[in-house]
Amino acid sequence: MRRYIPNVLTSLRFPLTGLFLFGWLQAEVAWHIAATAAFLVGMLTDMLDGIIARRMGSESQVGSFLDPLADKVLVIAGFYAIYATPEFDWDGWRPWILIAIVLIFMREFGITVLRTVKVRRDRPLITSGWGKLKTTVQMFTLIIAFAGLIARELAGIALPQFETLVAIGVFVSAVLATVSGSLYLRVTLRSRTA
Repeated sequence: MRRYIPNVLTSLRFPLTGLFLFGWLQAEVAWHIAATAAFLVGMLTDMLDGIIARRMGSESQVGSFLDPLADKVLVIAGFYAIYATPEFDWDGWRPWILIAIVLIFMREFGITVLRTVKVRRDRPLITSGWGKLKTTVQMFTLIIAFAGLIARELAGIALPQFETLVAIGVFVSAVLATVSGSLYLRVTLRSRTA
């Protein structure tokens, strides 16, 4: 029974993402705090499921597929949330933020399809250093965005250049997503011709 714990933790990220998205799109700051808490718990399950799976020797193909999929769903929901939040004053950044988020979404969707094909062929796609860096930057950017907006709402802190900082994080995330996605695609094409 214990060997299923990592997959249970991974699966929890899906309802947590739903709770996060629902809460963040509400107008009240209390909902934003609850949504951010759900997002952080989702991140915590991401750290724990891998550690537990390795220590218990219960790594599986199902887990290696579900874990990155749950991450992608959480991250895409996070970027959608900050783009859709009226309290973020993107000003002239808005069209560029949308392009960056679309690039991130396309990369995540494409890699999910690629992983599905690889798992069915018993050749799982291994997460690269670029992919891990991309995920770290994405999560860091989203946490700054959520925490900054809540600080504004609760304490009325001005936070000059806040949107610019978040925008830079979104752009860097999009670049890393594009680079890591290209590397995954190249490795996949090489393995098919090998």
